[in-house]
Amino acid sequence: MLNTLILSSVIDYSDIISAAAGVTGVDSVDISLFNISGESGRKSFVKSLDNQTISPGSVLFSAITREQFRVS
Repeated sequence: MLNTLILSSVIDYSDIISAAAGVTGVDSVDISLFNISGESGRKSFVKSLDNQTISPGSVLFSAITREQFRVS
């Protein structure tokens, strides 16, 4: 999902949430950073230009048990 070979493509933040939540055993998903490389924060979508494709940089995730889960 994060690699697109289509020029001028879009990846929506909500699509990432849906894909992750659709994995068996995943109860909750929290994305702390979803943005263009080098920029902080969360965007609602990432769009490539007419002559670009999208390729992820670092993708890090943590799995925690329900007992360790805390909302801050």
